[in-house]
Amino acid sequence: MRPLARPQWEPWFEGADAGLVAQSAFGRFCAACERHLNEGVEPWDARTGRRAAARATASAWEDLLGLCVNCLAAAEAATSPGDAVLRPDRAALLADADAPPFTYVSVPVAVLGADEAGDAGSARTVERVLVRGHTPAAVATIERFALNTAHHVADPDDGGDALLLPAGTPLELLDACDPRLERRTEAWVDAHVAADALAAAPPTGRGAALRSLGWGMRFSGFWSVWAQVLWARLQDDEVLARVRDHPAYAGTRVL
Repeated sequence: MRPLARPQWEPWFEGADAGLVAQSAFGRFCAACERHLNEGVEPWDARTGRRAAARATASAWEDLLGLCVNCLAAAEAATSPGDAVLRPDRAALLADADAPPFTYVSVPVAVLGADEAGDAGSARTVERVLVRGHTPAAVATIERFALNTAHHVADPDDGGDALLLPAGTPLELLDACDPRLERRTEAWVDAHVAADALAAAPPTGRGAALRSLGWGMRFSGFWSVWAQVLWARLQDDEVLARVRDHPAYAGTRVL
């Protein structure tokens, strides 16, 4: 979860479209799942846990965040109390690099109940990047926003990860309706490719490799995935600074 620095209230915010105000403050990215949003953000009131009022007001400014349609729907359907989750504009998400509240892992995921051929008992395995929570608040956050999709379960057969879909529902339909898991996995792959290019680049080619990395981040989102992969692979302060200061991620709070 990308830590956010809330800017000061601006006079032009008053009465403006709340989604556009959240987008102006934090970028065209979901504040929960972090994916890039071509279509713009949905305004969310972090105090009520529901969609924010259509027009921004100074009194509601401190609780306004932008979400994607999937994270907003999950938040509104959740039954857990809103104060149990981490807020990216308040939590010290980067305070302890050795013990972050969230980490990302690429694991085989069984797809249960889905079958394009019509056999309800079939299953297959796909590689997906899941987010894990390491504190009670982080776990509650993942559950509230269904960050691994509402269909993610522990596989009852072997204790691994699974996506339990309605019988006969193809995985492609889930990816179309809720693309967060698939796009996070694509960002993970892109980040590893970028890390390979940076590691292999000669000094004269480093600038081009960094620019390529920047474009990948800009169009995929998932700031935390990029930051985790690049730091784990390269341990390079210059690269991490480039990630943190990327212009597409205006509003990122660096602790």
